[in-house]
Amino acid sequence: EWDAATGECLRTLEGHTEDVRSAIYSPAGDKIVSASADHTVKEWDAAAGECLRTLQGHMEWVNSAVYSPAGDKIVSASDDHTVKEWDVATGECLRTLEGHTGDVNSAVYSPVGDKIVSASDDHTVKEWDVATGECLCTLEEHTHWVSSAVYSPAGDKILSASWDHTVKEWDAATGECLRTLEGHTNDVFSAVYSPAGDKILSVSVDLTVKEWDAATGECLHTLEGYTNYVTSAVYSPAGDKIVSASRDHTVKEWDAATGECLRTLAGHTNWVNSAVYSPSGDKIVSASWDKNVKEWDAATGECLRTLKGHTNNVVSAVYSPSGDKILSASQDNTVKEWDAATGECLRTLEEHTKIVWSAVYSSAGDKIVSRSQDGTVKEWDTATGKCLKTFRIEDDPDLFEYHSKNMLNRELQTRLQTSDNKIYLPTSTRNKENRILINIPGLWIQGCSFKNLEKNSQWSEEALKKMKQYGARF
Repeated sequence: EWDAATGECLRTLEGHTEDVRSAIYSPAGDKIVSASADHTVKEWDAAAGECLRTLQGHMEWVNSAVYSPAGDKIVSASDDHTVKEWDVATGECLRTLEGHTGDVNSAVYSPVGDKIVSASDDHTVKEWDVATGECLCTLEEHTHWVSSAVYSPAGDKILSASWDHTVKEWDAATGECLRTLEGHTNDVFSAVYSPAGDKILSVSVDLTVKEWDAATGECLHTLEGYTNYVTSAVYSPAGDKIVSASRDHTVKEWDAATGECLRTLAGHTNWVNSAVYSPSGDKIVSASWDKNVKEWDAATGECLRTLKGHTNNVVSAVYSPSGDKILSASQDNTVKEWDAATGECLRTLEEHTKIVWSAVYSSAGDKIVSRSQDGTVKEWDTATGKCLKTFRIEDDPDLFEYHSKNMLNRELQTRLQTSDNKIYLPTSTRNKENRILINIPGLWIQGCSFKNLEKNSQWSEEALKKMKQYGARF
């Protein structure tokens, strides 16, 4: 129960009963929608902290829930193989989009909100008519799980990324596959358009980032040089540069026109989890497992300052909408806000009791929302640092028991088995000792990340399903 005037938490309101897969603001910023492994979607009043409604109907984990561009509808994607659309005003399920035969990983609206595109483990992408719920077309040339599907900025094309090592671009009107972008040698887990829609950027487990000409499908550049996984890659606000982060401890900036590596930002001493531009594009902020946040001059590559204060791995760092502040989330259970001009720590938000996986600003920059392993989503007042409300979600013990104690050897290859919600791997055919599969929580904002085994490893369907449920990336 909450004080409607102050937002003070009078008592803990229990809501979701399992892991929360996503939590985001509505376009107007007055509501929050969350998706959970408890099979539900919940909508919350962002001002009062009240749970406005629980959207029930899915029979399995809900992987994502997002608002329509107008904010009047919600679309959710689930492991029950369906996509559901909901009326925001009433909570009524307007329609269930059925047709997928595997887990649905994502569902998003087109830029004008008249269509929905969904990506699934059944190797397909489906486009739906929002007005009727009719499946307009099924895009079915992928040969493995489809990780994501997004519209182009103009809404006339669809881009899909798959574990079959390819990116495909489709005509949104006809469903025709315009081109297949081939070149990656391992799973592709994301593909996005540049702000102008004329280029495509893809990130793969093969340690590369590739930029493609959206008109021809030509690979313009392969951004290589990393010696470990690339954890993120994004365009600058102007679309003329790319910044990428890697587990090899570096950040690299690239010329989007030529693919030339402009500079390597070296200074971190452990994995770099993320790197993003400031809103004006003149600075870069990076977050690392070395417990530090670093801000860089995008023009020179000079490290302007190192933000020290966290006592454990920093999972993410982002700028405020105005670019004058930096927000970092850490495995030390805290969120810190920093003055971007001086590097001074303005405040430490420390009511979480376990790892904080992500922290972001509202669109107006006046609030912060953080998500933690302690089973809560918290909203904070940016001006005072006061916790306005806590959305309580009970911990999922299976998820956190999933962490292991031992790193596996890369040479191991054998069949995984599941038992009691754990995954075990015999160390060899000669040595029957079992070890729990390593879970690397470095990319928790995207899900658990598992140690990559030999290319020819055989995975049981049960093991694949279990790891996929927890957002595993291989």
